Amino acid sequence: MSSNTYIISGQEQIAIVDPGGVEEQIGHIEMVVADLQDEMRRPVTVYLTHVHMDHWAQLVTKTHGILDDAALAVQDSGAQAIENQDSAFTLSNLLGRPLAKIPVQVRLLSPSEVAQGGEFQTNLDGWTCNYAVRSVEIAPGLMLHSQTIPLGKDDHLEIFHTPGHSPDSICIKAGSLLMVGDLFFAPNPGIAGACGWNHGDLVESIQKVIWMLENRKIDMCCSGHGRPIDAWTARKTLEAMLNDSAALRNLESITPEWAKRTAAYATDLMTEMERISNIIAWRLAYIAHVLGELEEESEAELTESLMDPRQLDALFNDFRFCSQALREGRKLDIELVHKAGQSVGRLEKLFEMKRLATAMDRSILERAVRLINDYSMTYRGFRPPYYVSYEDINGVVLEAVGRLRQNPYDDDAIIMAESDEEYIAALKTRIAHIDLLENVRLEVVTDPKTPFARMDKERFTDALLDIFERFIGSGAKEIEVTTSLDGDWVLVAIKGHCTSDPISRSQRFFERSLALSGGLLQVSESDDGYLVEIELSALG
Repeated sequence: MSSNTYIISGQEQIAIVDPGGVEEQIGHIEMVVADLQDEMRRPVTVYLTHVHMDHWAQLVTKTHGILDDAALAVQDSGAQAIENQDSAFTLSNLLGRPLAKIPVQVRLLSPSEVAQGGEFQTNLDGWTCNYAVRSVEIAPGLMLHSQTIPLGKDDHLEIFHTPGHSPDSICIKAGSLLMVGDLFFAPNPGIAGACGWNHGDLVESIQKVIWMLENRKIDMCCSGHGRPIDAWTARKTLEAMLNDSAALRNLESITPEWAKRTAAYATDLMTEMERISNIIAWRLAYIAHVLGELEEESEAELTESLMDPRQLDALFNDFRFCSQALREGRKLDIELVHKAGQSVGRLEKLFEMKRLATAMDRSILERAVRLINDYSMTYRGFRPPYYVSYEDINGVVLEAVGRLRQNPYDDDAIIMAESDEEYIAALKTRIAHIDLLENVRLEVVTDPKTPFARMDKERFTDALLDIFERFIGSGAKEIEVTTSLDGDWVLVAIKGHCTSDPISRSQRFFERSLALSGGLLQVSESDDGYLVEIELSALG
């Protein structure tokens, strides 16, 4: 809920840009303004770069302070949202903050004044605010609308309408400083697609600010969050944003429902990623141990350094604390969504394929990378890609079982290695291999009449292998896999006697994974053991 506040002291007006959303912030602002008023009494105006609640929530809860007498200046569409207590437009529903009706004394860049242009005047309590509205065509068909408000002597504010992040977003120029609100963050995951976000407007606003940086005297850009940056860096950042903007089409709407759904997905994903990470970390530790026993100390150290278990523990513990805070009502769904986004970004660096593949089976790494990519896509507001095809279900099941039975190493490759590199690579592969079916009988019964099934083959195979591993990890010594046709559905059934339920703790995760694969999941328990059934649409 925190955002940056900027205070501009002019001879005829004190301007506060974005009073923020945390209690300590508003108290500090009032202290600064009180000191300025002691020097010289002037009207105070609060300008909002946009009406998202993290930029002004404290105006709703302030009590009898200096800001109670301040005028509020907001772009016209944002002013309407505040007056109508629009919880979606202001994101109060997403940010979990109360929204009270407060008066807006100055409507910035209203459509009627923009259309008319020229000099205007509004009378406020005890003072008169004069301002000018102008429009200039900065490129064919691209108009830059601005409003100039005097601060005294030769000082003034220039306000520019820059929608995209929200319909009411503005930039405010004070001297050589340009306050840009959340423009730099508009394309970010969990923000792009929020209520009022508009791709076309954002592209035009980026072009407008680039033009301002090139044609007006601006030394620094002051963002709504984070540190100020110099004009050159700001321009390069915006140019990169403009180049990347084509990908920001057809985003899902960021709503409280989306946040709740994605937070549940994030919880399941991080649980699964922790399981996979632990498997990989312990397997690397085992490889390093064996290499050490074989007096390959340097390779042992190199292998052990490929993944730091302490980093993983800290990452997952951090997420668990946030998840616990959500369950206790101390965090919001959107906060957990962002926390998972940060965690996935760090995991992406830890699971660098080329580095880890020197010691690990690629299949488990590919599964982890696919999970990371799926959440990254969802977090950015896209649906994960679904590569649908019709596949021979019997062939797919037999291929998955074959991967479990596959022996990836060749003892002769160790003996016949022609270089140290080849020897170490073959040795690591031999040490890393674990025969999951060593003490398990896995029987496959396929129906030759089963038609092709509609699926994303890679995702489906990942899910199938994961289910097999869960049965084995839950103590199953015999697993039976069958394929059959049930009406318009192709059915894959996996059954086994387990000492514990292999699926229930991760059932929601599997339901989502299989839905992305094109399948539906059913789990049941009987005297015969646990039964997992996957239904896929059959080729008509």
